[in-house]
This record gives sequence, C-alpha cells and structure tokens, in this order.
Amino acid sequence: MQEDKPDSSPSPKLSHWEQIYSDLLQQQRYNNYSVGWIYYQLKELNPPLSIWQKYGHLRSYHPKWANHQFESLNPPSPLSPEILQQIWLQVLQELPMLTQALLKTHGHFKALHTHWATIEVKKPVLLRVCEHKRDQIESALTHVFQHPIHVQFTVPPSPKIIGRPIVTNEDDLDF
Repeated sequence: MQEDKPDSSPSPKLSHWEQIYSDLLQQQRYNNYSVGWIYYQLKELNPPLSIWQKYGHLRSYHPKWANHQFESLNPPSPLSPEILQQIWLQVLQELPMLTQALLKTHGHFKALHTHWATIEVKKPVLLRVCEHKRDQIESALTHVFQHPIHVQFTVPPSPKIIGRPIVTNEDDLDF
C-alpha cells in the first residue's frame, strides 16, 4: 500500500494573480516579514480587485477597504455608459467569433479603470471559459485603447432569499 505524499495531489489551478498573491504570502512567511510588506508589494503590482479583497480579508479589514485601494490606483473612467458601450462593441470586433458570441451573450462591460477593465459574466460556471479567453480579451482591449489594459471577471451577486416561501395553495400547508 502506497503512502500519500502531501505534494502528490494536483492542486487546483490558480489564476495568474492568485498565484502571484500566493507567492507573496509564501515569501513573506519564509522571510519572516511583516504582513504589511505584502501591501507595498501589491501597490507596486496593481493587482485586480479580487486580490485586494483577499489581502483585506487576511488583515480583517472592512470589505470597502479593498475597493478604496483598487480605485486609488485605478480611478474609474469618466466615460458615460453609452461611450463605454460603443468602446465595448469595438473591443468585441477585435475578438474571434466564438469569443465575441460568448461575451455578447453572457458578458457585460461593467467598468473601465486606467489599466483595468471589469467584465461581468452572467453565470459563475462561465468564469473558467472567460479565464481561458483572457489573453484574447486583453489583447483586444490593448489594441482599442493603445495601452495595456488588464481584465478582471466578476459575477453578479446571487439574490438572497429572505423569509419563508409564499404558499399559494392552502392544501400545501401542514398543520
């Protein structure tokens, strides 16, 4: 009978930025640096909002702290939603047909910052597909804006159900 080695099981594939964040955590622990050291590294790297959120959670900061950090490095675009939509259509034209179809059907150009674009994907199961298309999308954004633009994907929050279900048929009541 073979013994399981701790490193033998494949770890789930981390996104590019999650891997960088994980490496920073390992380096901080290995060198016995203060956790604040990670903050200064993140400021230099300008990661997506999700990484700021992970760091804020690590430090037990208020959830809005991450938004503030991200937006201080990436001020929102002053462009109107109509102009953003026109730009989005230009970006879509730069993409291969299948990627265009995916994003037209399941994506929404949510926000534009100096070096970041946020694309909201309707369903969490499509995030992985979008991650595989990241290079294509960033290339199209960079082509349209004439400077590097990174993309971060989000999903809309799921609605929370408050209270008990409504019963429309009295026969369904159990007394």
